[in-house]
Amino acid sequence: MVAFCSPNLFWLLSFFLISILSLFLINFILKRILGTHKLIRIIILIFGALVLFGGSYFLSQECSSGSWRENPNSIASDVVKDQINLRGSERIINNISFSNGDSLSAVTIALTSKVVATEHVCVFVSDSTPNLKSFVTDSAKVVRYEGSFTQKTGLFVLCDWWDNLIDSDNGSLKAYAVEERFGIGEGLDSCEAPNKLTPTTYCVIAVINEEN
Repeated sequence: MVAFCSPNLFWLLSFFLISILSLFLINFILKRILGTHKLIRIIILIFGALVLFGGSYFLSQECSSGSWRENPNSIASDVVKDQINLRGSERIINNISFSNGDSLSAVTIALTSKVVATEHVCVFVSDSTPNLKSFVTDSAKVVRYEGSFTQKTGLFVLCDWWDNLIDSDNGSLKAYAVEERFGIGEGLDSCEAPNKLTPTTYCVIAVINEEN
């Protein structure tokens, strides 16, 4: 899923072209209605141009400020939906923006993705997370950002059978050296083990530092 403002240039150029076409259309309609009253047409066209290009500027400012960005829950849900059939394969997403009050919720991710149960989703922050003290974790089910400024992070997502995830010798998390790269080991300890009588895919979602 592509965020509305990504990439900014595409949307701004589209808006600009639509604005130009709209002005030509307005001019054609006014010419049919007003005939030879060129001065009135010019005044209306100038006003229309100011409105349209003002809207273009407003759009660019809103996109730059992140007001129309996708929230972390939405991004995580889309990735889980993709990764559920790619067991044991990690996915790193950079450029995740957390503003005050934003969160990662196991319940929201499960309900939105519709491919995994809430009890099979674990969310936490890694030791590599920038501005770590501003993130609050609740029982590995909710991560909430309480910082005073927008924080850019990355997301680590990996879905696999539970036993494969936690296997300390040959597990999928061990294979990707997540403890060495992100400091994920301690956060994983807080994840609740699923009912082994009903084996199913388990997804780990961790806030991390952006990976170059």
